[in-house]
Amino acid sequence: KEAAEARRAVAAQLKVGLVTPAQDLAAQTGLAGARAGRLGAESACEAKRLALLKEIGLSSDTKITLSPVPEPEAEFELEQTVRAALKSSIDIKVAQFQYDLAAKKFDLTGKWYPDITYKYKGAEYAFLQAQIQLTDTKVAVETGVRTSYNLQLAAKEQLLPAQGAVEQAEADLRAAQAKLKVGAATELDVLTAERALAQAKSSLIGVQKSSALSAA
Repeated sequence: KEAAEARRAVAAQLKVGLVTPAQDLAAQTGLAGARAGRLGAESACEAKRLALLKEIGLSSDTKITLSPVPEPEAEFELEQTVRAALKSSIDIKVAQFQYDLAAKKFDLTGKWYPDITYKYKGAEYAFLQAQIQLTDTKVAVETGVRTSYNLQLAAKEQLLPAQGAVEQAEADLRAAQAKLKVGAATELDVLTAERALAQAKSSLIGVQKSSALSAA
């Protein structure tokens, strides 16, 4: 469908001199490739349908309708998620191990060397550095979780408006195409509506990507 829309857009642009014949040919080639891909997908779908009917013991002319299983939206409480991340983080576990090791070394060193010696000061410095590293790692993990949570909320808030923009652009395109048929609009009007629809779809895909990345 998108390839067909792109082909129509290029054809309209060609008529008003906005593209070259070579670009029009490239659009035709893309449309042909998309149609071939669709035929291949339909053939594979039919083969799987027949295999399914055979598996469940139904005749090949049986009509079936498959509905996707709705995937429940994951719900989580922020503070609980933060605690879980702090508990399971590999980086925190590594920093904790280094801190425990430095603490034991510092404790043993303090039992054998006075606090004015090089050995004591070195062990104390290593202990303090491990303590700082552990704290910094915990802060980084918690900040990452909270940032991802806020990005997810922002993406969800943008999703409905983006979907609405696509629906509105589709309605505008249908209206422009209907007006063109009765001479109430020009091909440039249709081209503008097609371009607006493509931009709305691109924005929606961007929002969906942001939502998926923030949820990962």
